[in-house]
Amino acid sequence: MFMKSLAYIFVFLCLAGQIAVNAFDNPIDVVYLWVDGNDTEWQKIKNECEVTYQELGKRPDANASNRYSDHDELKYSLRSVLKYAPFVNHIYIVTMNQKPKWLLEHPKITIIDHKDIFLNQEHLPTFNSMAIESNLHRIPNLSEHFIYFNDDMFFGNLVTPSDFFTETGKIKVLFEKDEWLPEGPPHEKDITYWAACKNTNNLLNQCFNYEKRRLICHAPYALIKSYMKKTAQYFSEAFTLTSSHKFRCFQDYAITNGLLQCHWEHDGKVKKGKLTNMMLHFYADDKIQNTLKHLKRIESSQPHTFCLQDKMFGNGEKTMKILHNFFENWYPEPAPWETQLPLK
Repeated sequence: MFMKSLAYIFVFLCLAGQIAVNAFDNPIDVVYLWVDGNDTEWQKIKNECEVTYQELGKRPDANASNRYSDHDELKYSLRSVLKYAPFVNHIYIVTMNQKPKWLLEHPKITIIDHKDIFLNQEHLPTFNSMAIESNLHRIPNLSEHFIYFNDDMFFGNLVTPSDFFTETGKIKVLFEKDEWLPEGPPHEKDITYWAACKNTNNLLNQCFNYEKRRLICHAPYALIKSYMKKTAQYFSEAFTLTSSHKFRCFQDYAITNGLLQCHWEHDGKVKKGKLTNMMLHFYADDKIQNTLKHLKRIESSQPHTFCLQDKMFGNGEKTMKILHNFFENWYPEPAPWETQLPLK
């Protein structure tokens, strides 16, 4: 409680301009991907694509329902940005003709439709986050420096611009400890994410010298727009191929959590980040003790960033109540862009 009180005081002083938290004073935007998998119109379009698009094969993880679930994580992730990253300039939410029901019009937030950033409109509609990620640098009016979030990522403690960028043009990357990008060709037992990591590593080995490359944490990613444009040109085939896949598949590349950072590291534009990060999960009611254990780990550690992935296969009514209470306790103050009326 004492540390949280200090955090509130620190944020207030930062907003009031009383503390110079960082010499890095360039605008920093935040970008989210978001989808409401319960939207019936969205479901109809997705079902039609599944019938005509045979890319899925037998990969159940490529199109699992939890990839598209929405439990208001975005609402609380946005609160975490407001609470712990007051320096953020603007927030972009990239989605497919959708808008959260609780989101009001606000000058700090812009909804971006997929069609506004995809160079090739034939790649749409898409249900592949990797495809969307390969087009983020085309967001209109996006600042040169930005932080990319999945909607299940959160700030859990105060951060500053220098946690993500340096004055000398480098980005700060969080690497997993003693974990490396996988090597070799994709194996039939691999999940699509792991296959994408292998494809990425193989591509880098073809273009540069072979080396062991560190695995990147699943945490908010610091990115630079002009650097991303250059990487998209250098690896144009990988970007275009990934963009074209409407669902995850074995031919994807890990763009925002592998290819960009490794390319920039090769060019001397990466510095190891120091933020603490945790990646945990929540489960269906039959594994509710596991969910509670993971949430308690976050509460006790208070990491700078954390990810709470949906592993809820089955009934989750009790889990949802626990998750809601966790978020409300951590981020109790509604953001100015939230509707204050009860939703029907």
